[in-house]
Amino acid sequence: MCGLGQTAPNPALTTIRYFREEYEEHIRDRHCRAAVCSGMVVAPCTHTCPAGVEAHRYVREIAKGNFENAYLVVRERMPLPSVCGAICYHPCELRCRRGQLDESIAVRALKGAAVHYGAQAEARVPPPAPRTGKKVAVVGSGPAGLTAAYYLSRVKGHGVTIFEELPVAGGMMRTGIPRYRLPRRGLEHDLAIVRNAGVEIRTGARVHSVEGLKEKGFDAVFLALGAHNSWDLGVEGEGLEGVLDCVKFLRDVSLGKKPNPGRRVAVVGGGNSAMDAARTALRLGAREVVILYRRSRDEMPADQREIEEALAEGAKLETLTLPVAIRKSPNGLALVCKRMRLGATDEGGRRRPEPIEGSEFELHFDSVISAIGQFPAIPPELGVDVQMKSHLIQAKRFAGDIHPGRVRRRGRRVRSSLSCRRHCSRAPRG
Repeated sequence: MCGLGQTAPNPALTTIRYFREEYEEHIRDRHCRAAVCSGMVVAPCTHTCPAGVEAHRYVREIAKGNFENAYLVVRERMPLPSVCGAICYHPCELRCRRGQLDESIAVRALKGAAVHYGAQAEARVPPPAPRTGKKVAVVGSGPAGLTAAYYLSRVKGHGVTIFEELPVAGGMMRTGIPRYRLPRRGLEHDLAIVRNAGVEIRTGARVHSVEGLKEKGFDAVFLALGAHNSWDLGVEGEGLEGVLDCVKFLRDVSLGKKPNPGRRVAVVGGGNSAMDAARTALRLGAREVVILYRRSRDEMPADQREIEEALAEGAKLETLTLPVAIRKSPNGLALVCKRMRLGATDEGGRRRPEPIEGSEFELHFDSVISAIGQFPAIPPELGVDVQMKSHLIQAKRFAGDIHPGRVRRRGRRVRSSLSCRRHCSRAPRG
């Protein structure tokens, strides 16, 4: 019995070793990823929402026909209701209890309906807090920058200025997501919400250094630079003419330019950006668009609806296919590929793709669009040291303007924005 008792802690110790982050989330954030802990989960849909929007409440209001009340429920937790009602990746629907019976409630679509039919309730939102006299600079006007600026101004009363390098505000919402997915009218509605909270947005304003902002009188700085750099394919010939960067391709189209990808287009990748690039290429006149992905369709990270719509519009899907080289050919570009098979499970829980020897083949295209992922580009002149770690960006030093913190790319908290707020609360009034 004594020996049996000595082994009793092993299951707990093992789970702490392999699932430590989930333990910490339960203790620190009162967040259960599985949305099953009754002591902290009111409704799985609400608990799973990264923004903490109480989906069960606005669904109930819509069921009563109260679209304005539903809109105000959404606005309690976010300044970008139109954006989220159109393009949110809706993890709430995966945890919807109705799905255990037949089919999940269309939570995102209902949020969009609340915005469409109830947006006039914006006039009932309380005015911003009294001004504190402190100033915060926000670099970047994407969703992170707009949200941080909104709450720092409206809730805390600080004077907030957003600096956006591009000629238009909105970040990836403007330049990375096509209009057929995110109508510009909805984005402008949300930008107006942020401006009405007292935030100034300066476009065409590149920030050269954090220290320079401090010299201009800003008490704190929030960096929301976005992930505007695409990962390289890492294959021979990717520098050839006709090999395109997905982010730049979508940005050029969004800014009114008309790139010509040709009649035959390959898109390498399996995420939503790849689907956007494929569908945009079709809208630009491409006759044949082939999406190449190294794993199976079931493992594609793109929203299944986006995949289905891309295929319905005429795109083709080649799974278990890996490009290994790009060469010039008389007919444009020759894309050398290998067939893949799924092997052992990797650290992320997915089966690792392995090349099949002797399976090389060529496909011919006019252009190849790389869409295998994006990462933040932090110019060295900003004077900021960062350390990239998988899904975390850990700030080492923020030139004294903001306390070090961790920023989760898709987490429930933006820790650096909280540090920015606390730093302002300690700064002397101007």
